[in-house]
Amino acid sequence: MKRLMFKIDPPSGFHGEQKEYEDNLWYFFQSAWHLKDWIKVDRTIQTFDIEKIVNSVRSLRLCADVANRTKHLEISNIREDARPAGNDVTIHIGVTLVTKQEIDSGKIPIRKSGGNTYKYYINDRSGNKYPAIELAKQIIKDWDDIIENYVRQQP
Repeated sequence: MKRLMFKIDPPSGFHGEQKEYEDNLWYFFQSAWHLKDWIKVDRTIQTFDIEKIVNSVRSLRLCADVANRTKHLEISNIREDARPAGNDVTIHIGVTLVTKQEIDSGKIPIRKSGGNTYKYYINDRSGNKYPAIELAKQIIKDWDDIIENYVRQQP
């Protein structure tokens, strides 16, 4: 899940080919949602109701709907009625200018001479529109909290 985050929110700021980016974006949501399945069968931790926990977290309910909608033709368990809701494409042309101070500091931004960025959105049943990357960041934060509070606390 975190490796996919690196692909959908790369340090270079550019996203590469749109179809590959889109595949990685939907794979992120699928992987993030199905992390619970790995936790359920991990015999090194005590049993706790991971389904109940993930279904109590809004970002993960949104994640579940997106994961299932992008993986299955039909879904039966709809939580927030979240779905992909379009995208914006930005094409960057030209060279990024680097200042002497950036060169001297060693903090040169990683940039190519051009590239594309994509901003995908997720809608819920109330019509709220979420940038997919911001939702993905929240999902990672929420998973980190769950792992810290339930998995790492195991005796």
